[in-house]
Amino acid sequence: MPRYAAIPGDVGAHSQQTLSLDGRSMGKSWNLPALRFRGRNADQRPNRENSQQKSYGPSMWNSLWLSTTVLSAVTGLYALLIVVLLFIWNYINRNAGIPLITSDHYSWTYGPTALLVIVVAVWRQVDYHCKAIAPWATLSQEPLKGSSNILLDYVSPIQVFSLYKSVSGKHHTVTAGILGFILLKLIVVLSTGLFVAAPKLILQADVDLVQYTTFNGSLFNSSAISPTLNDSSLVYTAFGILSRGLAYTDGTYQGLVYERFGPPANSLRGIETITATVDALIPSFECQSAPFSIKLQPANSTDPHPADSIQLQFEECQLLGDGTPVYVLNPRLFSCPSRQLSPLVQRMDCFNESDSRTADNWQLLTLADLRYNQTLQNSSSPVTLGDSITATSWSTSVNAVVGIACRSVYAMERVNVTYDYSQTPANITVTRLEPGVNRTMAGFSNFDLGKLFTASLSAAASMFGNLNFDSYAEEYPNTMFKVMAAAVGGGYETLLDENNMTKAAEIVFQAVAVQILSKYLTQEVDSPLQGQAAHQEERLQLNDLSLWLMVSGLVIMMSLAGFVLWKRPKDIVARDPDQLLFTALLLQPSRRARKILSRCCTLSETSMLAQLDNHKFAISTDVEEQKSFLLASDPLTDITTPDQNSQPKWWKPLGARWFFVLTTLLLPLAVIGTLEALQVSSDSHNGIATVSAQDSLSSKTLTRYLPALVMLLSATLFNSVDFNIAVLAPYNALKSGARTPQASIMSNVIGLVAPYAIWQSLRRRYWGAALSGTAAIFGSVLTIISSGLYTVDFVPTTSPMQVQRTDSFQTTWQNSALNDSGAAVLTSLTESSNLTFPQFTFDELALPGLQAAGDPPTFSKQGQATLSLRTSALRASLNCTTLSTAQFNVSTFYNPTSGPSASVSATFTLPEECPYGGFGGNMTIMEINKDWQLPFVQNSSYVASMLDVHVGPFDPVLASSSGELAPAAQQDNPPGCPSLAFIYGYVDVNDDSRNTITTRVCYQQMQQVPVHLWLSVPDLDISPGHPPTLDESDPVLLKSGQNGETGFPYRLEVHMDNELSLYNQTQFAPSSISQSTIDAFFQGVLFGRAPIPEAWLADSARSDEVVSAIQAFYRRYMAQAISSNMRVPTAAADAPLLTGNVTTPMGTLRVHQNKPSKLALQIILGVMTLCGALAIWLAPPRDVVPHNPCSIAGSMVVWAGSRFCESPKLETFPDQDRPVLPDGAVHMSNKKLMGSGALDSWMFKLGWWDRNDGTRRYGIDAVMKESRWTDDY
Repeated sequence: MPRYAAIPGDVGAHSQQTLSLDGRSMGKSWNLPALRFRGRNADQRPNRENSQQKSYGPSMWNSLWLSTTVLSAVTGLYALLIVVLLFIWNYINRNAGIPLITSDHYSWTYGPTALLVIVVAVWRQVDYHCKAIAPWATLSQEPLKGSSNILLDYVSPIQVFSLYKSVSGKHHTVTAGILGFILLKLIVVLSTGLFVAAPKLILQADVDLVQYTTFNGSLFNSSAISPTLNDSSLVYTAFGILSRGLAYTDGTYQGLVYERFGPPANSLRGIETITATVDALIPSFECQSAPFSIKLQPANSTDPHPADSIQLQFEECQLLGDGTPVYVLNPRLFSCPSRQLSPLVQRMDCFNESDSRTADNWQLLTLADLRYNQTLQNSSSPVTLGDSITATSWSTSVNAVVGIACRSVYAMERVNVTYDYSQTPANITVTRLEPGVNRTMAGFSNFDLGKLFTASLSAAASMFGNLNFDSYAEEYPNTMFKVMAAAVGGGYETLLDENNMTKAAEIVFQAVAVQILSKYLTQEVDSPLQGQAAHQEERLQLNDLSLWLMVSGLVIMMSLAGFVLWKRPKDIVARDPDQLLFTALLLQPSRRARKILSRCCTLSETSMLAQLDNHKFAISTDVEEQKSFLLASDPLTDITTPDQNSQPKWWKPLGARWFFVLTTLLLPLAVIGTLEALQVSSDSHNGIATVSAQDSLSSKTLTRYLPALVMLLSATLFNSVDFNIAVLAPYNALKSGARTPQASIMSNVIGLVAPYAIWQSLRRRYWGAALSGTAAIFGSVLTIISSGLYTVDFVPTTSPMQVQRTDSFQTTWQNSALNDSGAAVLTSLTESSNLTFPQFTFDELALPGLQAAGDPPTFSKQGQATLSLRTSALRASLNCTTLSTAQFNVSTFYNPTSGPSASVSATFTLPEECPYGGFGGNMTIMEINKDWQLPFVQNSSYVASMLDVHVGPFDPVLASSSGELAPAAQQDNPPGCPSLAFIYGYVDVNDDSRNTITTRVCYQQMQQVPVHLWLSVPDLDISPGHPPTLDESDPVLLKSGQNGETGFPYRLEVHMDNELSLYNQTQFAPSSISQSTIDAFFQGVLFGRAPIPEAWLADSARSDEVVSAIQAFYRRYMAQAISSNMRVPTAAADAPLLTGNVTTPMGTLRVHQNKPSKLALQIILGVMTLCGALAIWLAPPRDVVPHNPCSIAGSMVVWAGSRFCESPKLETFPDQDRPVLPDGAVHMSNKKLMGSGALDSWMFKLGWWDRNDGTRRYGIDAVMKESRWTDDY
């Protein structure tokens, strides 16, 4: 039922009066307000029931895309997207991201963009139909000048212009549509960076772990006497940790022992950290001041070591058995140093502690500063320390004493232990929980801990040298005090301060007690344990910038969709205005409008605007006649009538201009070339750009937003070309030849969903439109694929870094026979306990001390750096000669009392530069001897010994050519002389034929070798997995003497025999405890880091392997000896600079271009270019129509003046040369209209037509169907 006001009389072709919309008429004045858009009141509307009784009652056409259902669904869709985004945001915040199902980033980069591209396509239809219906809505509201309605066009201009026009014209639904379209495009761009894959530490609670150890006090039996309780390795290990930076082993930590645990077998992969709460044993040494005095023996004492006793100055405690006297020298009998620091550690008992289960184990630590003064009788011979003398005067005094009393205690607490497997080796941290109730274990008391501590110190008594050899040293050797001094970084002098002594004692006790508790109270178990785990995992994170901008945009889109739903025009036109037939049907009853528009065909845009602005136009519907009318007023002013024979000015939209077309076609080619160049750059330079962070604005811009914008620009250009071709598709078809109504005036592809528009184009043979539509639909995929074009990944980086040497090496080793500064102790640990090498030593090398020049660079854990550096290192080397069997004798003996024994006596010639053989130092040969006491119950054995060899002169009573009888009394060899001998093999007391002995005499040399180091930054330790490499081709032998000698006189035997212990074997007792047929040096060869079978010692076929093993172990020990004894600090101002390269495996973030995405984009861009070029060639968007067909006037101009639009009642033509349409055709569907048969014999064509008055017009008209057109197309 029409809602228009009734119009009296006939209009246009049905009336002889002339209608005037401004209230004037040539014959009759009409009530113009009644012709306005629709009736305003109910009484103006005709009765619906009566109208529906008409056979062709007018039913108004409304776009599906502006229907309540679609717009409500669109609004709901935006709301759903907001809810989904907020749900994902909440989920990610609660779960530290979304687990990646696949490492393929395309799944999460393409998804959001692809979804939003569909959403944009839906709104594009809403936007288009808002624009398309707006001029008709304006036309139906009130009479206005032509520029305000029939020339109004929001469809063809670019969005910015249309937006401005809609705001100016107050067409708010158009404004909403355009704003929504622009906003959705921005949301699509933002969606390309919505998800970011980033490493995230994922925490897991209540993880099943495996406990490896537990504490058990019953493992220790204090009543059992076992040699294993006297374990020197515990003190050795503590010394290495405290003074040389060796790492704690698993289960031990600074100041405590914890129960070990780990992940189940084969489940470590991917785990970064595990944490559990376990028990820990925490030892402590509770110390307090212990004043005492020393009671000196009379000065005339003849004892070599007067028993000067300690007297405690507090009554609560007493020394056991009157205590151990202080070690004091006798200056009356022996040459003494002027000062000697004498330490002592001994037990003491305190009252009311008789029960060992509750008693405390108190240790008294004392340090006496003794001073000796002696005057010797005149003597011509030189006097060395320890020599017997005749003194004319002497005295002993105590300059200072310091004492502390300490008791050993321990407690059991709960601690949190964390293993960090992201580092190699795993980094372990222990956190003590809030103080609670300290516990102890049944079966193990504080007293027991003290006993084990004392036993360990006793076992390591010779750890810092033979007490007999060092009895006259200024710092009298005591293992506890030596380790204490090393722990605080000084000598005994530092410990004369009571606070320093207390601090050092507590540190050392804890370090040793930790090893004690770990060894004696730890039991291996395999039991379940609950803990927490964390693993580093690439997880999807939301980009906050994209997220909140998208949410805000979608909220605005909801508002815009709701606004369009509220304000959309409804019931404006009788049929789809995009079809050419509608404007023709509208013109048929509108004679004045046809006449006005027929004069506009050949006018320019400006002239046409002036012509149409001289009239007012409106649209209404005649209910009685079931027709829609385009009403036009009389001219408002007199203007010149245009020449009807002039050529039309063709419509040339922006998208049809050559510069625009060329830009559209060339841009994809430029992008294809750019993508290829960027791919080459990405492959060759490990990326194309560096960004600061994965979620930084620069990263998002380079990897997401910028590519999306470029692709969006290209797609927009193709959309513009496609739009123009699609608009002109029916016109091009009509221009190319006569077409059936279905294939021309009843068909359109503009305003259709892209796939359907392509299908319709193919059906109607609009080849250009089909190709351009294909290019446009491919263009919509560009933004999707561009979202996965670039990724940001960590790549290794290399940059220069300067370091400076903190020391240099001097090859002089003072007092090498008596002090190696703990080198043998460290070697014991690195060889048999598998501890790492101390800093700036590695295997056989002593490396220079290094530190960063300036502030060291810092790196995140993900970017642990390695410094590659070339420098030189020192390496000791043996240059040996193997003696022939004629140069030595092997003798075996059997004594019923002492058992079997063997000896080797060797003689060899000295080099010319060393003619100092014999005790007189005047012989060119040297004799060396070695004796072995074989095991009592067997008459054969492998034997092996390393000997220091000495040239003269020396006292034959106190010294010998081989071995160390009195190291302090014997001088070092001069440069260039042999200094070591190695004797090894097999002896059999019963069968001399089985004796196989090798004797080698060696020179000790020092090599400076080029070395390539890989150091971790910033601590400059040897990088795990990157051992130093040597350039063996160019070692430099260092000189030992002024005449070019290269042999050095280092003396190792005492340190090997007394301080070296191999704890990974039980076959041989340490040499410091008992004599063995295999001395400590060869135990290192047989059981060290590169062990060899004992049988090889007597196997001539393995002689080279044995020689190599001896060389290797010697070098490893000497690396520690060089590092501990031969470094000379270098002033910072004089320190040489070294330049290396720092490589960080995960050093910097680089933007990488992905080949699959690049290739896909290149293919799509190529297809788009090809389709676009073919579309323009097949359907050139030029010289087709004279005026903009997107405006009402432009589409009507091509009909005005045609026979098809003439009214058959007033304008007849001969021979039925025009179709006669049924009444109400404007309100019929295409199917019903074609079913009426009115158009069966007619086709339509666009071109030039001759008028009866001799003029010509350009436009569309109907022609009779010729016989050759038999199909309906």
